[in-house]
Amino acid sequence: MNKILIIIAMSFVFLGANTIEVGTPIYKFNGYKYETPQGRNMRVSKRTKVVVIAFEQETGALVNKYLDTQDPYYLLENNVVFIADIHKMPAMVTKMFALPKLQEFKHPIYLSYGEKFPQDMPHKKGQITIVEIQNAKIKNISYISTQKELIEVIE
Repeated sequence: MNKILIIIAMSFVFLGANTIEVGTPIYKFNGYKYETPQGRNMRVSKRTKVVVIAFEQETGALVNKYLDTQDPYYLLENNVVFIADIHKMPAMVTKMFALPKLQEFKHPIYLSYGEKFPQDMPHKKGQITIVEIQNAKIKNISYISTQKELIEVIE
């Protein structure tokens, strides 16, 4: 009986092992696959200070609208990574409509297609997840919903 309880307890530990939370090392972000709209594989750099994550089309559009007004190197200069989770989007829609539009943006966008990513990342409906990093560990996780808040986080 004790062995069964230990096995069950260990399963919960392993199932939640990749959850991103305060204190998690930044390298955990690289346990997921990211691609640019052009198909290039990407990784989250150790120099990253902020990760901006959009889980919905509307929040992604808000981020892209702001970033499209900035210099193409704006995110790189501020050590920021923008990840758009598009795993729910049907493949045909992604290929025919989303990718061509996303390829027009001059700023880097990391696309996440995997179902595991949104399971492990904290998020709230209608909000952008902001992950602040210090000393290669997650320092803070917050949620924003306006362009003004996005500017404050990045700069």
